Amino acid sequence: MQFAIFRLRRKIIADFPQQAIHKTVGSNMRIIKIIILLSLFFSCKEKNKGQIEILEKTKIDSISSINEIRQFLKTADSSLINFSYVTPQSFAKGKRFMNKYLSEQKQKLESLFSDSTHLKEDFDKNGYTDLIITGEYYSNSFEVMVLMNYGKEKYSVIPLTLSHYNEFSIYPKLVYRNNLPVIELYSIPKAFESTENGLSIKRLVYKYGTFVDYTETVEEYQISRIEFSANACYGTCPVFELDINENTQSLFRAKYHNFSKKREIDPNKEEGAFETIIKRDDFNEICEIINFLQVKNLNEYYRTGGMHQPSCTLKVHFSDGTQKTIEDYGKKGTNGLHFLYEKLSDLRFNQEWNKM
Repeated sequence: MQFAIFRLRRKIIADFPQQAIHKTVGSNMRIIKIIILLSLFFSCKEKNKGQIEILEKTKIDSISSINEIRQFLKTADSSLINFSYVTPQSFAKGKRFMNKYLSEQKQKLESLFSDSTHLKEDFDKNGYTDLIITGEYYSNSFEVMVLMNYGKEKYSVIPLTLSHYNEFSIYPKLVYRNNLPVIELYSIPKAFESTENGLSIKRLVYKYGTFVDYTETVEEYQISRIEFSANACYGTCPVFELDINENTQSLFRAKYHNFSKKREIDPNKEEGAFETIIKRDDFNEICEIINFLQVKNLNEYYRTGGMHQPSCTLKVHFSDGTQKTIEDYGKKGTNGLHFLYEKLSDLRFNQEWNKM
């Protein structure tokens, strides 16, 4: 299109003296103005290439203060009724458990972040600005979430912090990697967490309708078999085993609490064994998630700080003969793994199983 305009513009300029004999100068000037306007239009389009056009300004776009955020969140989503917006800098100041080491870590974090930043971005590229929010549901637990914006005052909340007992602040930061908006979460590391420069740092990107761990490069591995087992907790957590082959032939061994939430169970009576052919699209999506998370490079063991948590074991077999086993106490090793566990668990009810 731009090349055609360029050629037309050259032709008009070249032919202008001859055309002036037959047409008025005013007519030619109008044509030239149109060509210039078209050129400017396409120049601007080229300049903004890659940027997402905001379809409509919403309340999030006009927010510029903490008080405005607090007022807005009161009516944005029903799940936020008991949520109190608090900045990382103002949370847990003067609270218990603060020793010299923790005070130094907190000072290090506060030196990296300011109080005034309101982080906004269109993470799902739907043309509406989303908002990162921080605060607490419970008096001692700090949360970071993203309020997703769907326009016409419709919102939903995606939690970024998986633990429900975060006694110290978590500091979000918005960066861009490979032209993608990435949320970095900085916090004081727990005893079992890996660190960067003495801090715990998570990097999350919007993918598959949620936020999962960001990876610079994704290597594609052929997956021949997936085994997943969910183990008991102090409560009615479902206990089951899944075994899925690359031909999508699958087994589901339901042990306890899959179809009933009754606390009392007979340990000698399981719920049953089932078989099916998993839908190919569902199997391919799970394999894609496993590859995107770069499961081969993850830790072999994860755990939360709480007690009586559910646990699970994931075992992925690759066509090259290697395998990766991950044991996860708490089922929250990473945001991506947590999402993968949910997708695998959903197979119990979104496939047509036949009792064996």
